[in-house]
Amino acid sequence: MEGWKRVKLRNIGEVYSGSTPRTTVKGFWDGTLVWITPNDLSKLNSQYITGSERRITNEGLQSCSTHLLPKGTVVLSSRAPIGYLGISVVELCTNQGCKSIVPNKDKSPYFLYYQLLHNVETIKRFGEGTTFHEISKKFVEDIEVDVPDSLQEQTTIARILSTVDKTIEQTEQLIAKYQRIKTGLMQDLLTRGIDEHGRIRSEAIHRFKDSPLGRIPEEWEVVNLSSLGEILTGNTPSTKKQEYYGDDYLFITPSDIGENVFITQTERKLSTLGFSVSRKVPGKAICTVCIGSTIGKIGLTSKESASNQQINILIPSDKEKAYLYFCLMSLFLPKQLNIEAGLQAVPIVNKNTFSKLKIPLPFNDEEKNKIISAIYSLDLFLNKGKDKFSKLYSLKTALMQDLLSGRVRVPTEMIERVGEAGEVKTA
Repeated sequence: MEGWKRVKLRNIGEVYSGSTPRTTVKGFWDGTLVWITPNDLSKLNSQYITGSERRITNEGLQSCSTHLLPKGTVVLSSRAPIGYLGISVVELCTNQGCKSIVPNKDKSPYFLYYQLLHNVETIKRFGEGTTFHEISKKFVEDIEVDVPDSLQEQTTIARILSTVDKTIEQTEQLIAKYQRIKTGLMQDLLTRGIDEHGRIRSEAIHRFKDSPLGRIPEEWEVVNLSSLGEILTGNTPSTKKQEYYGDDYLFITPSDIGENVFITQTERKLSTLGFSVSRKVPGKAICTVCIGSTIGKIGLTSKESASNQQINILIPSDKEKAYLYFCLMSLFLPKQLNIEAGLQAVPIVNKNTFSKLKIPLPFNDEEKNKIISAIYSLDLFLNKGKDKFSKLYSLKTALMQDLLSGRVRVPTEMIERVGEAGEVKTA
């Protein structure tokens, strides 16, 4: 694009390798100088580097070939693993697992950060194709990126992307906050319940009783899973018959059950013919992994599906209560499953044993409905946050593709509001 050039990093700034002082010399360590490793970069919660897990002394700095670099240095992990990025807001040095770029005065470190982030998958693929999964200083120096001539345009683009990043970060923090609230509230709701006044019960003013699963409200009972509906175990249609597999029905395996409540996607799917020879699982059925290292993972089917034999399924008689059963099973089954699996040579819980596992349950439907409503309300709020996060991430990806290539230019009036130092001018 006019006013843009494709240049190598060696022409944007100076590239430095890092080094490690001898770890056996105490005088080289526990100093004041920030010393960054790939592990430090992997733990960043934002783009900014503010400190390090370990620090070195001036003697440590002088003892090896690392360099003390200024604020505004862009640091890239070059091995173990490749591709973590950060911008320093403090002076720092690094170990040999990092490559650092100190941009020239006419280049924005923030723009450079986003250009490297935009190209990081290509960088990682190159390094992973080498013998030691590492990228060299020369490789970093030869990376080509598109850069506008104007520092103001570089800075404006970086500011736009940084604003989106900040909103994404705030959204993540809000999601994490309400996830913690949900976890605590679910623990209370699923062990103490809600009284007739809409309050969570307390042993100080309500009656509780002992049960095989611990103390529960007097108004609750402990039931076997078999009393809640039909129990079945999945099966796998013959993998030798390609006609059994297609795009018509979800085929659930343990790897398809993740953090989300509902199972909406699977790695493999069945054709109509394959589904006809499977054990059919309706929507709102509860799938529980009952074999192997991921035993205890639980998910709800979003629609009619099938599963393999590593999963036991509860098809609730009362589908309206499926969500409550799912929540109670998530809380009370993992320990029981691990105990039962531990009694076997191979960690497995068969259909018969699974049917006898227990959860506590309120007697009356009114309380069940109150609990479902309370958890649903938090889930709706969380899902809105997750949806916002997903849209913001898509927006950032689109903006990076457009702005970092010069394909879409920032309006002149926006650029003019940004000073040469990257500060927004005040009116």
